[in-house]
Amino acid sequence: MILRIFEDISFDLREFTEGVTGSSRESVRYEDIVSALGDIVRLFSACQAQASNLIDLDSNQFSPTDAAIAIAALMKAQDLNTFDIGLWLAKQHSKSH
Repeated sequence: MILRIFEDISFDLREFTEGVTGSSRESVRYEDIVSALGDIVRLFSACQAQASNLIDLDSNQFSPTDAAIAIAALMKAQDLNTFDIGLWLAKQHSKSH
């Protein structure tokens, strides 16, 4: 088995996403998207744990609506509310100062 570098996987995912969002979404199973999002969240979290500040995202890659939808789904999955997020952000802020 040939190991692929993440840059290649990311490129393929971006191309796939652009193709699917521009056409029919019938070729994408909900279960596969949920699984992929969980994998990306865990990968992002692992990278974030190694950084001293919150990792900056490129806001040109997704809309505010896209962000709100993902945030709401992640919060619902873990039974989090805005108070929980506020506590976590305050803790992160105190770590960076």
